[in-house]
Amino acid sequence: MPLESMGEEKSDPPLIMMPERSRAESFARFRPKVIWGAAVFCFISVVAALSSVRVLDVRGASMTPGIGEGDNVLVLTRLASLSRGSVIVHRSPGGDPPMVLRRIIALPGDVVEIRKGRVLINDADIEEPYVSAQQNQRQHDMAPIRIPDRTYFVMADNRDGAYDSRDWGVVSDQQIYGKVLRWH
Repeated sequence: MPLESMGEEKSDPPLIMMPERSRAESFARFRPKVIWGAAVFCFISVVAALSSVRVLDVRGASMTPGIGEGDNVLVLTRLASLSRGSVIVHRSPGGDPPMVLRRIIALPGDVVEIRKGRVLINDADIEEPYVSAQQNQRQHDMAPIRIPDRTYFVMADNRDGAYDSRDWGVVSDQQIYGKVLRWH
């Protein structure tokens, strides 16, 4: 028989009273969890970053005077944004050597042209402090070309001593291995 029918009143269950804590006490209990969570996040971030960074040894003089034979380059293989002037490592169109260092000169949508050894992007002469005059004697012209989507026009800093987009065309984003972060 239900309790109501016996004439007893229904009552609320008793409340359990929790001791009041100050904010400082509450934070003190929460702090180890925050520190532990931050430590785990930092560990995962460092592991992810290290798995996408490689150190490569430079062979050859295609990027002299800035990057030379025997230098080491730190390469980010998870590509960040690429811009004009970025030095990249990409798969060689000829296959030998398998990877080469080159500098991005023109981006997708740009129009690149070479007149008497000077590079023009969208009809504007660009400054190239990384190119030595002694290594840019070839000075042949190149008619204007528009760079297709998802491709880049790249050149060696040693213009006379290396092959680049002037010889084998643009480099697709699929051929790019990584972006050079620094060298020494």
